[in-house]
Amino acid sequence: MSILENAITLHQQGNALEAESLYRQLLADNPDNTDLLHLLTISLLDQGQYLEAKILIQKAIQIHRSVVYLETLAEIQSLMGHFEEAIQTYIDALALDPNEPSLYYKLANTLQNAGKLEESIEIYSEALRIRPDFTEAYFARGSSGMILCRYKEALEDFQQAIILNPNFAEAYVNMGLVNQDQGLLDQALFFYQIALSINPRQIDALLNMSGVHIRQGHYDKALDLLQQLLNLAPELVEAYANLGVLYYEQGQFAEALKYFDHALTLDPNHVNAHWNRSHVWLKQGNFIKGWPDHEWRWLLQFAKPVNIDKPDWNGSPQPDATIMVYAEGGYGDTFQFYRFLPWLKKQCRRVIFYCQPGTTSLFKQCSVCDEVIEQGNPLPDFDYKVPIMSLAYLAQTTLETIPQDVPYIQADPKLVQDWQTFFSAYSGPKIGLVWSGSVTNPNGYSRSFDVAQLEPLKQFQNFHFFSLQKGPNALTDHSTIIDLNERLTDFHQTAAAIQNLDLVISVDTSVAHLAGALKRPVYLLLHYVSEWRWLQNRPDSPWYPTLRIFRQHTHSDWTSVIADVCQALASDQGVSQGISG
Repeated sequence: MSILENAITLHQQGNALEAESLYRQLLADNPDNTDLLHLLTISLLDQGQYLEAKILIQKAIQIHRSVVYLETLAEIQSLMGHFEEAIQTYIDALALDPNEPSLYYKLANTLQNAGKLEESIEIYSEALRIRPDFTEAYFARGSSGMILCRYKEALEDFQQAIILNPNFAEAYVNMGLVNQDQGLLDQALFFYQIALSINPRQIDALLNMSGVHIRQGHYDKALDLLQQLLNLAPELVEAYANLGVLYYEQGQFAEALKYFDHALTLDPNHVNAHWNRSHVWLKQGNFIKGWPDHEWRWLLQFAKPVNIDKPDWNGSPQPDATIMVYAEGGYGDTFQFYRFLPWLKKQCRRVIFYCQPGTTSLFKQCSVCDEVIEQGNPLPDFDYKVPIMSLAYLAQTTLETIPQDVPYIQADPKLVQDWQTFFSAYSGPKIGLVWSGSVTNPNGYSRSFDVAQLEPLKQFQNFHFFSLQKGPNALTDHSTIIDLNERLTDFHQTAAAIQNLDLVISVDTSVAHLAGALKRPVYLLLHYVSEWRWLQNRPDSPWYPTLRIFRQHTHSDWTSVIADVCQALASDQGVSQGISG
């Protein structure tokens, strides 16, 4: 056997180090042999020696520019995290072989890893145009679509991958994820179970099923699955992170912290462990520990930082600067954290607020900002940018130092007067109702119930109930609730309406935050597992002095919550006498 044959055999047997030594011996006699340079590159690549591998393959390319060598260079660049370089290298390879579907596929994978999901979908489509039976390309294109929340297209791609390969367990897992992301938990379980019937050791199926059972309150089932996972993979970081969530949702915060901390010992940069640990600290009122972990949200898929090339503000006073603060997350987050803008104004010369559509008119009515611009419109020049929820972190806010200058949002007096005229036709207490959270929020399932569950309110015959509900779950037909949907064209109208109501009864939605920011009475209806901002076991909120909390006694039991609300309404003199003025 020749030295080269021996080297290749060793390499194929997994002995890259000995193969490397023989390749180097051969190259000493023939330093410009591109095949040897490529073989040595691969052996170094297998050992994780990316930098020297990159130098060697670049030398081979200088001698002979081949598709194979360019493909290897692109792989190395991707592994080094140099995605832009890898993208260009794949483009160079495609210039030499424009009809090779695997090159398009690998280019699309690199675009996907670089976060360029729209572009990745286009390139996967090109690979599929050339090779319509490319199973992996359907799967990968569906994965990009899933991240972009294009659920219909993603499901079609996963289904096509399964048609081509009926035993494609990972495609069933992703079909489960699509359903899970939309809150269709039973459908998600169905697909995870199919994946496990194909491969009982499918890690992602077991992990995701545990997450579904946690959301459903089936904690024992979730624990069993996580124990199975740790038997299969004792160092699986995600399993420990899910154990943290499991115990957090049961209110066992010390156990939750133990598992989040262990996950972060295994992987100090595990985003979900940081993010979820922040909820433990914040829910316990330990804001100083909670805010730093909360900043890890920017590495989560749902977070969408403004893509503007300006430095982030670090919290230090900038008396001559203009700071652009931008809304993030949901509308409720914006209403809650808007209270920090007066503090921000004291740190700089000018404040520009870049707000969500539907809130512009309302925030222009508030005097704290120098300029209010709706997201999607051009911005004037500014010096620094900052996301609105980071203001609490930068201000080093504690439970005791939450800004208490409430109300900090006001509607236009003319709009308030218009709504007063409208409501004057209804004598007696006037109460606004919201029973459903956002359908696009992954936690929307825990903030929603059927409007029929409000039937017990009919006992209050002298009260007038008004629907403030928007979206797909808006009122369609109900004999005792007056629908305001068509009049509530934006949050400014909603705010003006609320200022004329005696009470707002709402699940955890933006309307509850808005009513609290307006300093109007609010009954907040909370799921058994509520968000960190409502703390634990408290009937009140340090964020909103006029808010009263009604919590589920057991998981998903809204009946007892409505019963508690009815009891409170019967004894609440402020409401029963009418306090809206």
